[in-house]
Amino acid sequence: MVNYFEYYGLPIGFHIDLSELRRKYYAKSKELHPDQNGYDSMLYSSINNQAYQCLLHPVTRLKHCLELEHIVFSQNSISKNQEFLMEMLDYHEEIQSVIEAQDEAQIEEFKANWNLKQKSCIEHFKTSLDKLGKSDLNDNDREELVELVHQLNYLERIKKTLLQNPVEEL
Repeated sequence: MVNYFEYYGLPIGFHIDLSELRRKYYAKSKELHPDQNGYDSMLYSSINNQAYQCLLHPVTRLKHCLELEHIVFSQNSISKNQEFLMEMLDYHEEIQSVIEAQDEAQIEEFKANWNLKQKSCIEHFKTSLDKLGKSDLNDNDREELVELVHQLNYLERIKKTLLQNPVEEL
């Protein structure tokens, strides 16, 4: 497995400088361009694109961190936090109502609330996230990070539902 953090010379961790990631991605893209190096760089360009997309998005970045830490989790398992699960059910019902209402203002409000919920979720697990890439992860940290993956996956599914159902122009 390729360590995408190492590939870009970034420290392993959830919190990264996205502008630095972008700069390194474009520098690698230029370096790998066939006009610059004279060899077929399709494979290298593909790795560069995969690395960038992985580290750009919080959920895939966290999953990559967990893989590097040898933390195994199932994509099909669900959150163990019953309160969170109930909140997600309520969120799902709310999003369906917002979509059916076709109210742009409600959708924008929902998107803002979604962003706050994602930030809140990440903040709740900050202590464990800050230990990624260091040797002091304990079993509780590992469990919390897997729980965070599950919670962020739920939030991503809600976001996709919202984005797949734009308000129709009346």
